[in-house]
Amino acid sequence: MSTKEAAIEMIRAMPDDATWAEIVAVGREKFGAVDPAEEELTQEEWDAAWAEEINRRVEEMESGKVKGVPAEEVFRKLREKYG
Repeated sequence: MSTKEAAIEMIRAMPDDATWAEIVAVGREKFGAVDPAEEELTQEEWDAAWAEEINRRVEEMESGKVKGVPAEEVFRKLREKYG
C-alpha cells in the first residue's frame, strides 16, 4: 500500500468526532514526522482526500446515519477534559 493510500485509509478510519489534533497525532504515530521534501502527496492529493472525507461525513449527517453534537456539549466536554 502506498503512503497516499495508507493516509487516506487512516483518515477514513478516524472517528467522526475526531479533532484535527487527534488526526495529526495518529498520523505522526503511524507515519512519523514527515519531511516535506520527502512527502509523497501533493497538496492537491491531500485536498482531494479531505474533500472526499468531508463529503462522506456530510452525507452521513444528511442521511441520519450519524447525529450532530451541539456546540455547547462539545465545548463542555472539552472543558471537562482539558480544563
